[in-house]
Amino acid sequence: MKLNAETLEEIAHFEAFTKPVRNPELSDYFTKLTGITNVTLSDKGVSFERGYAGFLEFCGGSAPWAYGPDATILSENIELNDLGRCFEPSTGQNIKPWLTSTGLDLAGINSGKLAQFLGADWQGREHDGVDDARSVAAGIRVLQARGLGNPFWSKNTQKTP
Repeated sequence: MKLNAETLEEIAHFEAFTKPVRNPELSDYFTKLTGITNVTLSDKGVSFERGYAGFLEFCGGSAPWAYGPDATILSENIELNDLGRCFEPSTGQNIKPWLTSTGLDLAGINSGKLAQFLGADWQGREHDGVDDARSVAAGIRVLQARGLGNPFWSKNTQKTP
């Protein structure tokens, strides 16, 4: 999702369901974890190439931020799908180092749990990409309210997360 870098409010979000190559049939475990079903992939799924191209267009040239090593995972998928001729390896920022620099112990806390862990009123679905991003933003807003700053904004520098 895109945030207003100063207020941390959501501006827009992007969602694409990419069809897996190695395991094209989703397991019951994966479906229970994410809420994504084989029917969803059949109806709305796109190739990784198409989904990633849409994601890059959504980013509009800004480097994406993630809660963990998502840039590495995207790069692995570029290689898996033999798309090196189409896409540069993914770059991006990992928000976890900033979060841990505030003194947080994030052991066992995934992106979907972050908002509740920090005391935000959060009702989203864990392991849903958009809701997980909203959880991270809500958590950062809590930290900002506690006076711990904003990793995306300073009066001298404007960054778009």
